Amino acid sequence: MIIDLDVTDVDGFFEHAVAAGAAPLRYPDHPDSGVQSAKVVDPYGHVWLITRDVSEVGTRI
Repeated sequence: MIIDLDVTDVDGFFEHAVAAGAAPLRYPDHPDSGVQSAKVVDPYGHVWLITRDVSEVGTRI
């Protein structure tokens, strides 16, 4: 089972999940645009895909 979770702070959620016992599968990336993501697996075997849309972050008009 994969749980896809859209959050506002991928790094913070990832750190919290690992501190709570999840194992890292993919550390957070830091793209300039698109989708930031990370992946962990919890102690019960559920894979969590943690994402945030960064396409509009830092855009100037």
